[in-house]
Amino acid sequence: MIRTVKPEDLKNVYLIERLSFERPYPSSYLETLAYLSPETFLVVSLNGHIVGYSASVLRGSEGHIISIAVHPNYRGIGIGERLLRENVKQLKDLGAKRVILEVKVDNIQALNLYQKLGFKIVKTLKNYYWDGADAYRMALNVESST
Repeated sequence: MIRTVKPEDLKNVYLIERLSFERPYPSSYLETLAYLSPETFLVVSLNGHIVGYSASVLRGSEGHIISIAVHPNYRGIGIGERLLRENVKQLKDLGAKRVILEVKVDNIQALNLYQKLGFKIVKTLKNYYWDGADAYRMALNVESST
């Protein structure tokens, strides 16, 4: 079940963040996103357990996916795709005309997912990550999508 985040979800969201990224966002940053943009901070709950999340913000007519992650035990079964689709829909319903995100250039699994959903590479961001790795900025025009 996909729903908006609740304060009691944040401990599990942070656990997923830590399990998913070499340099996770601090818990305080995730708490701030949940507080400032609760309508676009989504979680996936299976049998009462949070197994994935997607955090985004809306600035004017542009949505920005800040972070999306699925617990390692639940990857590869379509949770990330459903979560991303729902997050894009939420942003569109709130007035987004375009949704952007950044992804490490060597994250083939994520790149494939984003491209499957219609995201296009619009820019390479040199030395974007802490380790000097480059990122792609990807964008999806949601004005005409359903």
